[in-house]
Amino acid sequence: MPRPFQIDRTFFRLLAPLLVTAVVMSNSILGQPALAESMYSSGSAGFDFSFPQCGSVNVPDQVTVRAPYQFAIIGVNHGRAFVPNDCLSSEISYAASQGIPAAFVINLNSPGKGQPTYPAAQSGPDRSCSAQDQACASYAYGWYAAQDAFNVTVAALQAIENPSIPMRWWMDIESANYWSPDTSLNAQVIQGAIDFVQDNIPGGVMGVYSTRSEWDQIVGPNYQPEVPAWMAGARSFAGARTLCAGTSFTGGPIELVQYATRLLDTDYAC
Repeated sequence: MPRPFQIDRTFFRLLAPLLVTAVVMSNSILGQPALAESMYSSGSAGFDFSFPQCGSVNVPDQVTVRAPYQFAIIGVNHGRAFVPNDCLSSEISYAASQGIPAAFVINLNSPGKGQPTYPAAQSGPDRSCSAQDQACASYAYGWYAAQDAFNVTVAALQAIENPSIPMRWWMDIESANYWSPDTSLNAQVIQGAIDFVQDNIPGGVMGVYSTRSEWDQIVGPNYQPEVPAWMAGARSFAGARTLCAGTSFTGGPIELVQYATRLLDTDYAC
């Protein structure tokens, strides 16, 4: 089966001014926020869902009213990079049917034995990686993982005749996935994904979902890409508000805090 279209960086840069206009217009028409930064109103609540809700859990039965949910975050992958969520299109359709604007979250991990890979992952977006250059290969892996997630998401949107180009993205960084024992290589994977979104999606924003302890374990405390943070770990609405006042592990603003409920993970906008 052919993959969705691949992005050429030079081509994208030449079309960037036109794409910015197209994105703003298409998202406004579809009821999506025109600017990525305006997606989350402070004090609003949303929810996130992905492959665990595919088939075994009926999301529409769980979320029966629009209020208080004002946004959704949908998982693109089935837990790991380059492995798609088979229910992505149906979950996008559900959010759209409720009039809820959606962002997307991708799973990331380091390249390694037994991990999903991509044929081009040994060739960086700006240069070819030598066999000895693990930093280059790690950066390329993250860059192409984000590209693959973008392509999968655009294809899912096109399948339901939605022409919008998603601008708001998150990456899920958790210790349950494979990561190199070298934290600097893990940081390269993450930076590659950030750069793909920022360099190739006009108005694109890539934030990070994690906890401080997992972040420090995976990349170390000194890597701070200064992107938005989506904090996990709150146990209540009040606890989420408290975490909003904490210190971000990315060095950027804390935009969201996740707290678990009986049916879905709920997210509070700081």
